[in-house]
Amino acid sequence: MTAAANDALLGMLERHTGFALSGDRGRRARAAILEAMTRRGMTDAAAYLQLVEGDPTAFDSLVGEVLIGETYFQREPQQWLLLRETILPDITRRCSRSHVIRCWSAGCASGEEAYSLAIVLAEAGLADRARVVGTDLSGAGLARARAATYGTWSLRAASPAFIDRWLTPSDDLHVVVDEIRGRVEFAPLNLVTDRYPSASSGIGMQDVILCRNVLLYFDRETTRRVVENLHEALAPGGWLVCASSDPSPALYAPFRAVHTPEGVAYQRSLGDEAVVPAPPIEVPAPPIEVLAPPIEVPAVAVAAARGPPREAEAETEPAVAARRGGSLDRAARGAHRHTAARTAARARAARDAAAAADRSPLDPALHYLKAMVLVEVGRLDAAQAALRCAIYLDRGLAVAHFALGAVLERLGEPSRAARSYRNAAAIAGHKPADEPAALAEGESHRAIASAARARVERLTTGARRGLR
Repeated sequence: MTAAANDALLGMLERHTGFALSGDRGRRARAAILEAMTRRGMTDAAAYLQLVEGDPTAFDSLVGEVLIGETYFQREPQQWLLLRETILPDITRRCSRSHVIRCWSAGCASGEEAYSLAIVLAEAGLADRARVVGTDLSGAGLARARAATYGTWSLRAASPAFIDRWLTPSDDLHVVVDEIRGRVEFAPLNLVTDRYPSASSGIGMQDVILCRNVLLYFDRETTRRVVENLHEALAPGGWLVCASSDPSPALYAPFRAVHTPEGVAYQRSLGDEAVVPAPPIEVPAPPIEVLAPPIEVPAVAVAAARGPPREAEAETEPAVAARRGGSLDRAARGAHRHTAARTAARARAARDAAAAADRSPLDPALHYLKAMVLVEVGRLDAAQAALRCAIYLDRGLAVAHFALGAVLERLGEPSRAARSYRNAAAIAGHKPADEPAALAEGESHRAIASAARARVERLTTGARRGLR
């Protein structure tokens, strides 16, 4: 496969899906492209590129090969409890009995999530007054969803009682019972390129949106656009539920983060026009001459683990920017030639992050973001405090431990930095290795653990040399 054709295929996939195909994910995508070509008996990448550009079926097959929509029934059980205990009771309290509860599984893959949602509604006695729709960009995934036939792998988190009640055995497979199957509609919808809310899509004024394990695959700008659209697709008072590994939607749209024993959900205000945002906390921009060089945030440091570490102070600004594909401050990153504008953008980002964290003080993701933008304006002590808040709220947030290690290293505290890196390695090492880590911009737990261990080794080696 020629490099040009390979890059063109990846570029087409990124434009169509919004998924950031770089780093480990890019390597997996290239392997999947080769597999898709092999299935068709093709070896000429240029010819394959021409095929998928002109044949929607071939392109859909490639998307299915590259973007494996892995899901299963009752995934993240606490979130289904959150629906039962918090979200559905809130909706039924506010709405009349004639109100149709509109629910959307966005990015439903092969349909297990949409059917799980319909089952929760049935168990709550709400099936007759609810509408469930599942959408996905993969035609092959939607075909499997409509077939409603699943193997044991899709049922690995479901209890025997759940299976007996809601699925019927069929040879070695299970079929969703007609009672549920008939209450779920499936339709194609691309969260990145299609228009919604809209009458044509049938998406709008939703009471519940599940968009789980989808946002984590997007780059920051695509995430912002999709979250804004999801916010607009909700009815006033509607609820958005994302996976624990997804970035917080409150970073991108005016959601209210609602914390419960079962987890966090995000609610659109009952009256958006009446919402008065909290006044921003002033974070003064430091003088240009004392701006610290940008710190490597975790997504970048993880990539650095694949090769010898480089000191940020020794790099030119364009080199830092090129490596920092997941920068938390897009406005500043885009203003390389205008130092004053960049400084002002960083200050605005810091103020916005601080205000968001204050509006939702129990959301660890917001404290993490606040820390990262404080780093951008050189306020390392304040960034350290924000990271400790994030860790206090979620001790299992490996990326926050890693970032704290990076901040402490910059503050000249190598022993404490090494301890934070060890915590990051230990936490990430106990998670599924290939699963994207929360808030790490698509990087896997394996990559974070590897990067953290490399940082510990570098610090301890340096300490030993200093003792000689």
